[in-house]
Amino acid sequence: MCSSDLIDPKTGKLKWTHKWEDGGRSGLLSTAGKLLFAGDGSGNFMALDPATGNPLWHANLGSSVTNGPITYELDGLQYVVVAAGDTLCAFVKR
Repeated sequence: MCSSDLIDPKTGKLKWTHKWEDGGRSGLLSTAGKLLFAGDGSGNFMALDPATGNPLWHANLGSSVTNGPITYELDGLQYVVVAAGDTLCAFVKR
């Protein structure tokens, strides 16, 4: 098990820690909408609250998430895309 830690850049103090069940292996994506996306080795892709580290949403993609997610906007909708194994998965809030 490993963890992701957020350190407050103003104080240098630990703000929060998130424990990963099977290791955090993906890159991180933070958004202007105050979400932090990450994946783990068990195929879980999740959104965390960047202020607290609390999970807000997750989906099991069935394979390890090993890349950093990306985001883009198309026709007024914001998408988040991540790879799991040999599959690209896209998520959008409608």
